[in-house]
Amino acid sequence: METKRSEFDLAKARQGHPLITRSGELARLLCDDYQSPFELMLVVAVKKEGFEALMTTYRNGKSYYDGRECPDDLFLDTRNCQETYKVCFCNESDSKTYTTKDEAFDAAMESGQWCKITKDWRMVYDDYDELDLVEEELLAERGLL
Repeated sequence: METKRSEFDLAKARQGHPLITRSGELARLLCDDYQSPFELMLVVAVKKEGFEALMTTYRNGKSYYDGRECPDDLFLDTRNCQETYKVCFCNESDSKTYTTKDEAFDAAMESGQWCKITKDWRMVYDDYDELDLVEEELLAERGLL
């Protein structure tokens, strides 16, 4: 399976863009201001088989201070990734996701309710079977299946 990724971007990671490690593990940003003894770091949850493991990286997504390559270095995951805008209402069940900022703004204005619009990314799959297949391929590549 081809891994599609682009350089790590902290601003996009803060907005929820899917992350992937150099070794192909899915990850998500939990905290971007963890105070280590040396400097501010990122806390990331990395998806393992059946659980998530916590790790820290430097704010540039690198695991090593000197920039050496490491399997845990972070990248933006660009496989099947679509930028979306979510309109969040007070009543969460009314919240909806839109593919353009204009659609989200129009829906928010028409609702007459208090809401906020957040930029988000989501992985787009035709169905859950395809998502399971992607996860199985990642696990098989690592010899975990």
